[in-house]
Amino acid sequence: MGVVGLVFVGAWLWAQDYKAVPGGAPPVQLDAQARRVLQSRGARVVDPSGFLFCEAWLRTEPISEGLSLAEAVASGSVPPGTLVGAIRFLAPGADRSGRGFGPGLYTLRQAEGDGVLMIKAEDDPGPEPAPVEQLEALSRKVTRGEAPALLRLSRAAPGTSPRLRITREGEWILEVTPGEGALALLIVGVAK
Repeated sequence: MGVVGLVFVGAWLWAQDYKAVPGGAPPVQLDAQARRVLQSRGARVVDPSGFLFCEAWLRTEPISEGLSLAEAVASGSVPPGTLVGAIRFLAPGADRSGRGFGPGLYTLRQAEGDGVLMIKAEDDPGPEPAPVEQLEALSRKVTRGEAPALLRLSRAAPGTSPRLRITREGEWILEVTPGEGALALLIVGVAK
């Protein structure tokens, strides 16, 4: 096994110590209308000493036509630009392509397919859907790059909530049940 393989295995084993636990209310730094559509208690990812890596809140208000977020994600009917959640990182992270970003509070907006754009909370245009082109430009600020910062949101199997799952590739998936149905939010990605 090469040095890269050893580093990967070491990072994967280190990540195994993290777990998901119930969190608190959405932060007051978010728009009041945005806070109303999110979970009243989020999900935290912490290490054994209690260090908070991140905390996430997903949408509980119906998306459209009475569909819950989980139903809309499962049917692929979340309109692009819709506010689907918020996340606060207290440590640096990486998006679904392995592009790094710093600690901060971010809103999550539906992009194409299962992608969700990360927008700095202070740059977010408000709780209403916004044009994806505008959101992509704002998301590029997160990674200080040419590509928007993207996470992934998909349907999850029912089970204990919240739950942190680490894939063999090293991705961190936070599984939560914000209302009806479980969802999986990629919170740390790796370069392919």
